[in-house]
Amino acid sequence: DHKMDHLACFVGGMLIYGARELKPEEVDVRWEQTGRQITETCYEMYKRQPTHLAPEATRFNPQGAQGQDMGAWNNAGQYLLRPEAAEAIFYMFYYTGDPKYRRWAGEIMEAIEKNCRTTYGYSAVSDVRRSPTAQRNEMETFFLA
Repeated sequence: DHKMDHLACFVGGMLIYGARELKPEEVDVRWEQTGRQITETCYEMYKRQPTHLAPEATRFNPQGAQGQDMGAWNNAGQYLLRPEAAEAIFYMFYYTGDPKYRRWAGEIMEAIEKNCRTTYGYSAVSDVRRSPTAQRNEMETFFLA
């Protein structure tokens, strides 16, 4: 099985940061392109769900048709307000200036506002595959960090 946890989304930002900030002799030429690809995968994890929120873990099906090649892993359909994808998208925009990253961030923020906003903060969501969402009445501290 091919699986990726949402937590791994930080790697895209880490790679472009390293590619741009380290001395050239310390950088692998593949880091920036790999970082872009990982960040795009993380964005697609959001975009492809009916709520436009990413699941905690994603299963990949390399033989699946386009649009059918990824989905929530088993029972990991919850969204816990994780910041890793947003962080990677921020670094991608910061270092490349490509406006697509601002659009991606805006789409994710709109989905968070629509599905996670509460009277006094934000809530994790039980299953990103179901719209309307069921909020869990939980907000991890890392969301505001």
